[in-house]
Amino acid sequence: PAATDARRRPLGQPDAPRAGVGRPGHLVGGGAGGRIALYAANLSGWSGTLQTWAPTQANGDKGGPGTAYLFERTSGRRRLFVDQSSITTAKRAWLLEPLPSLPDATFAFDSIDLRRGGQVLLSNASWTVELASGGQLDGDRSGVFVARGRLNAQQGTGLHLSHVSVESGGRLDLADVTTLSSVYVDVYGELANARAVRVTGSAGRLQG
Repeated sequence: PAATDARRRPLGQPDAPRAGVGRPGHLVGGGAGGRIALYAANLSGWSGTLQTWAPTQANGDKGGPGTAYLFERTSGRRRLFVDQSSITTAKRAWLLEPLPSLPDATFAFDSIDLRRGGQVLLSNASWTVELASGGQLDGDRSGVFVARGRLNAQQGTGLHLSHVSVESGGRLDLADVTTLSSVYVDVYGELANARAVRVTGSAGRLQG
């Protein structure tokens, strides 16, 4: 079955080619990384490993990253992980496929962790990704978050990525006072609520 978020809405397929088989000399896609959703009462003592990056392919198109979602019932903590294993030709993982049954939806996370080039796309203009109080867009500063809908980071503590892109029709809500440290933010949609934005670091930029 399809993986689900804390509100049990189905997550869609990554924005990547499916695997295929061709005759010798034909290029094939590597396939996408897939989905994992782990629900548990408490994960504090768990030391396992979740792997959702796409398989490598000797030739042809590389697949996009998968997603790993962790939900702890006792704390209510919701975390999303995307790891692309540094595959340089990576595609984006769709947070959710456009679904007619969900014309408007809000998905709340305590953290979204993007690593080794992981990219996430919020594909629908009427959907919202919301960072909970103290929540973060986090990772190793190589990740990319692309919003065609609303990214609400008003209650979050920061955007610790390489790049955040808000496309035309999208919206980025920041806290009243926000520091963007070494993050490249493109806003071609709407920037809301931020009264004071401080950009620091050689890679830091806010444009649109």
